[in-house]
Amino acid sequence: MNNRITCSGALFYTLDTNRFLFLHRAQGKRNNLWGLVGGTNEGAETPFEGLKREIEEEIGFLPAIKKTLPLESFISPDSRFYFHTY
Repeated sequence: MNNRITCSGALFYTLDTNRFLFLHRAQGKRNNLWGLVGGTNEGAETPFEGLKREIEEEIGFLPAIKKTLPLESFISPDSRFYFHTY
C-alpha cells in the first residue's frame, strides 16, 4: 500500500500584466492564507498532470502555458510527503 502524498503547486507569472497569481484561501484548514495554485495528486497522476488538473479546478480553465520551470521538490524526512513547485 502506498501511503505517499504527492502535491504540486505553481507560481504563475503572466506576460500580459507582468503580475504573479496567488490564491486567497477563504475556507478549510488554510483559511485566510494566500498561496500557490495547486493541490494533491490523484491516483497515478504525475506531479505535472495533477498540477494541470488542479489549475483547471481552481481557476476555472487551463491557460496556455508558455514555459514551465521545475523550481523545487521537497520530500519530508519520512519520505511520505512530496511537494513539487513549478
